[in-house]
Amino acid sequence: MNAFKLSVRYIRSRKLESALALTGIVLGVATLAGTLSLVSSYRSYYDKFSRSPEARQVTVRQATRVRSQGDEAAVLIGTTEVDNIEFTATDAQQAVDENVNVESYYEAEFRSFATTASSSQSTGFGGPGGFGGPMTMTVTQQGGGTSQAGGTASAGTSASGSASASVGGAQGAQADGAPPGGDMSSGDGAPPDMQFMQQEEVDTSLEKPTVEEINGAMVSGGFFAAYNLQAKYGDVLSDSATGSAATGVVLGADLADKLYASVTDPSQLIGMKLILNNLSYTIVGVLERDQWNSSGRNVSFNDMAFVPTMAMRFGANRRQQYRELSFSVPESGDPAAAVIELENFFNAKYGEGAVLAEGNLDRFRSEVTKRERILSLMAILAAASALTAAINLFNLMTSRVMRRRRPIAIMRAIGAWNMRVFAQIMVEAAVIGVSGALAGLALSPLVVKVLGAMLESNSSGQSIPVSANLPVMVAVGFGALCVSLLFAAIPARSGSRLVITDALRSE
Repeated sequence: MNAFKLSVRYIRSRKLESALALTGIVLGVATLAGTLSLVSSYRSYYDKFSRSPEARQVTVRQATRVRSQGDEAAVLIGTTEVDNIEFTATDAQQAVDENVNVESYYEAEFRSFATTASSSQSTGFGGPGGFGGPMTMTVTQQGGGTSQAGGTASAGTSASGSASASVGGAQGAQADGAPPGGDMSSGDGAPPDMQFMQQEEVDTSLEKPTVEEINGAMVSGGFFAAYNLQAKYGDVLSDSATGSAATGVVLGADLADKLYASVTDPSQLIGMKLILNNLSYTIVGVLERDQWNSSGRNVSFNDMAFVPTMAMRFGANRRQQYRELSFSVPESGDPAAAVIELENFFNAKYGEGAVLAEGNLDRFRSEVTKRERILSLMAILAAASALTAAINLFNLMTSRVMRRRRPIAIMRAIGAWNMRVFAQIMVEAAVIGVSGALAGLALSPLVVKVLGAMLESNSSGQSIPVSANLPVMVAVGFGALCVSLLFAAIPARSGSRLVITDALRSE
């Protein structure tokens, strides 16, 4: 205790230089601990993601190519797609049948939905496998009337000779002369398979949603099996349901609570009506909580609503061609092998280099690798800062030993052992080192938060949640303290071995 009090007195006597040494240790430990904690957080999240159903999904889309004229090299500025490919359901099923690492295919188009607005536009949101974007639906009546909603369009076909639909989302179509709310009666000449979208089906006496905009997806029935999503109440969507039987919506566990806060029993939601982007849906199911939460996605499945695809609503002839296909790999399968198999299969059908297959696991690994490279550079700089702080402590203790040669010689002359002198100097260094390490550890969660926010806000791909790793931080703090004490041991050893006569004579 006397050694500790004496060390504190020495430190207070030299406040400025002690504060500088302490600040260097704090910054070095905080930056290094925060950086390595982030690296550990990303790797842990990647390990979790690699075991999730999300990691077993593969997307096939057309590869971007450039026009080539004769033997001339293609110009890379202003690339242009050629020979646009539109996959068919037959292609998808054949790919499933011929590739052992592929279990099924499904449609999934992620977007946002408005629950109360009279009109809205669908938008996409991030995440592996997420597409999104505006849509266009066009209804051509026998009388020649046409109406449109949205922006971009994808291929469509005509049904019953009375309607032509070009669809890419869940937004409703409004026929000529129809009311602004999207109400369409059979007297206006709307096709039979559009009748279910009439606003008059909505029971206005039902409780209104408390959230105006939610995230969701248009999916086929195979989507739920691909992601191991099961209904806790009601049922999930089925590929066998078409037409008016496929107007259901499935809610995530958390979304059901947010939409209808006063409903204590979620099973009571089954059968209720819900308006999404001006279309009427019947709630057919509430999902069990997804154990993987937000693995690899910006939005958890627990906070999403799932509605049927256009093919399920209007029949398979409404969606015969796809610009993008999604495949699921079984748990016993190899996603990397599935990517190769699917790419080879479609390239053999449409030409070499025509398509690009990408697994969610590869995409997520790429996102993690980008962040780890940045953090690795920062870790090197932080380690250099921590080493500089240790060197500063060495210089500080060396100068103090040199200034206290006479007091040390007197201690030795009256009987103090070498170890007692060594311990006194080391206690002083330990007070500075421990204080700096603890302050650095206390500051490191803030470093994690700041760096994590910077990396995720500037990321062009998937946003990844980050968290502080306490064991890593403690290990870094303890390591920094050990290095600091190791450097301080050199001047402490030199001070404990002073020659008494020389020290007294020099003073």
